[in-house]
Amino acid sequence: MVKVAHTPFYRYGPAQGVGPTGTLDKGASVVLLSQSFGFSRVMLENGISAYVSNDAITPAPAEPKATPTPAPLAPTKHRKHASEDLPPPSQMEQPLGLPEMPSDPLPGFRY
Repeated sequence: MVKVAHTPFYRYGPAQGVGPTGTLDKGASVVLLSQSFGFSRVMLENGISAYVSNDAITPAPAEPKATPTPAPLAPTKHRKHASEDLPPPSQMEQPLGLPEMPSDPLPGFRY
């Protein structure tokens, strides 16, 4: 990203004999192709490659990450209490008792 207003760019290199090809405005977006001492080769927004001063460009700020939108919740049945879905106590199954353990669970095994 260009950080200096009216930054000159050079289409054929910084030593071209006819002066700068044009200028870039502050905030213009460029893609860094290569960097060398003093100048960097960049791709302009229109796809043309050019050279700009290293002092005139800076990394662009990170783009904010998109916040995922949660999926809508399925409609729920409104109720006063969870016990409303239970059958009356007289219709509920009685808990099963545990079987009695034999006095000698493993016959022939000494403890």
